[in-house]
Amino acid sequence: MSFSMASPWIRMVNTPVTAEATRQLHPLRASRYLFSDFNPCMWPVQFWADRIKEKRAHGKPAAEDNPYVSWEKSMSDMIIDGLNQFRDARDGWSELMFKAIYENPGLKMITDFYGDENADQQKAA
Repeated sequence: MSFSMASPWIRMVNTPVTAEATRQLHPLRASRYLFSDFNPCMWPVQFWADRIKEKRAHGKPAAEDNPYVSWEKSMSDMIIDGLNQFRDARDGWSELMFKAIYENPGLKMITDFYGDENADQQKAA
């Protein structure tokens, strides 16, 4: 059966309602519904989020001598240091792997990535 024969039947079955239903039930879109207001299990989260926003609007910041403020700052510094160490380790590993691959003497023997070094020196002279 060719597409030209099936096309009228497909058009007849598909209406704007079924097209919208298909669009809304797409797996990538439907996975977002889990954490949206459409999910009744998330209604308490919305309730408490609204109460926290109201509290913050009328609240005042904690005093600087509050132990939780110093704890927050020390935890923030530890998280920043950890992320910086991870970044440095990742970058170091990437550089090490790059050099291991592209500065490999065996690779230099079978490829000409760097060109003939002696020819470059002779041209300069």
